[in-house]
Amino acid sequence: MALNIAIIGGGPAGLMLACLLHLSPIAIRVAIFESDAGPTSRSQGSTLDLHPDSGLAAIKKAQLWTEFKQHARYDGEALRFIDKDFTIWFENENPGGDEARSNGRPEIDRVKLRDILLNSVPQEIIKWGRRLQSVELMPGDADCFGLVFKDGTREDGFDLVVGADGAWSHVRSSYLSDEQPFSTGIHGLITSIPMAATTDPDTYKLVNRGSVFSYSDGKGINAQYIGDGSINVTAWFTQQHGFITQPSQPKTAAALQPYIQTHYGDWSPNLTRLFAHVDDGIWQTELYMLPVDWRWQHKRGVTLIGDAAHLMTPFAGEGVNLALSDAADLADAIISTVSAHPFKCSTATSVHDALDAAISTAEETIYKRSRAIRKTTYENMHDQFFSQTPMSSFLPRVAARTLLINDPWFAGGSELLARVLMRGALWGGLLWRWLKGWISQ
Repeated sequence: MALNIAIIGGGPAGLMLACLLHLSPIAIRVAIFESDAGPTSRSQGSTLDLHPDSGLAAIKKAQLWTEFKQHARYDGEALRFIDKDFTIWFENENPGGDEARSNGRPEIDRVKLRDILLNSVPQEIIKWGRRLQSVELMPGDADCFGLVFKDGTREDGFDLVVGADGAWSHVRSSYLSDEQPFSTGIHGLITSIPMAATTDPDTYKLVNRGSVFSYSDGKGINAQYIGDGSINVTAWFTQQHGFITQPSQPKTAAALQPYIQTHYGDWSPNLTRLFAHVDDGIWQTELYMLPVDWRWQHKRGVTLIGDAAHLMTPFAGEGVNLALSDAADLADAIISTVSAHPFKCSTATSVHDALDAAISTAEETIYKRSRAIRKTTYENMHDQFFSQTPMSSFLPRVAARTLLINDPWFAGGSELLARVLMRGALWGGLLWRWLKGWISQ
């Protein structure tokens, strides 16, 4: 007799959890229920950077390091923060694909990460096209759960249900909480430059196979290199800057050009020209988040990981790293419990009691870790879109927060000290780039 676990959602969090449980020496039955019709039924987004103590640690724990390195892009660490006047306030050089010269935070295309994780689990455990409606406790059994799907079918007999079903989690809404994500007021137009090296060499050189971020006046322009040679370009707007009140948004590249000129008329042409060679595929998006302090009340037999547990905006680059860490922590809780309490009919109640305690402890870890990241993400979002201050003012604060959550030397340290150090580093870097340019003349 084996513990029977339902994972709702086949994204990074759900797949990582399934992979780790599959590696367990103890027999655990796992089924993944994914709403997508198949692995290629929709776009998987752009690029992700994984961090040593979170996302990469989970990858190694899942014995996927060899596969990951085949698709990791260390040259994707190239990074520039540029203000609307095209002053470069921060620059991280391209390490040229050399892991030894990198910061240890390689990029990987989201689609490649999902493929790696999909291939790490038995394909028969993934149930495609299963859109959950609700989770139900089976009558007369406090430790047995059923799943009701939108098509009217159901699956019963689960000891544990894990909601890894993202922003609009039906596990969360049907069983754990009435809390719903709220709009941040930030909207985006996302498009792409295909084969950027030949289509738009100037933008390819600027992005340098990495990322460019620019924020000012409640708006933003981002560009990120993708492993297939394209560059994703995004225009961000806030509600107060007219995005919502437009009668219709541009649907083609030709319609996008005057739209960008209208909203970014006082921005450097070196930034607005990023949209000059994009294709006609324009995706509109709106950013939502859960409250920074929100947590669900623990309930026996049902839990959450990833965006379902702590949806946030992308302005700290930590979302997928948290999701993979959540999966690793929950897998540890499950495997250690089942290892210590062999699952038999005669001991089922004691196993469920022990599992409930272990999951409650894991939830506390997940909350505390994500609470700090959610706060940082929210503050970064506020600085970049709502502070009405120039990049020279807010970037030291953003950099200081990044230092405090990522650098073990500064973890838990003074944000004021980190700000002072970052302000000095940013102005020093600006002076050095100016001197290099002056010397080369």
